[in-house]
Amino acid sequence: MKGYLTEAGDYINGFVEEARKRGVYSPYDLEFISHEEYEVKWHKFCEYFFKLK
Repeated sequence: MKGYLTEAGDYINGFVEEARKRGVYSPYDLEFISHEEYEVKWHKFCEYFFKLK
């Protein structure tokens, strides 16, 4: 796995707030799901989140 270190965007605080609303405070709080389900849920979340902005 590769990773890149970049500056956080101005949306990061909103992501954190939304995660806390969903009971996610650390990666251990995430449920295990398939890659396909992850893609569906992630895209749905991003569409919802960025529509609010």
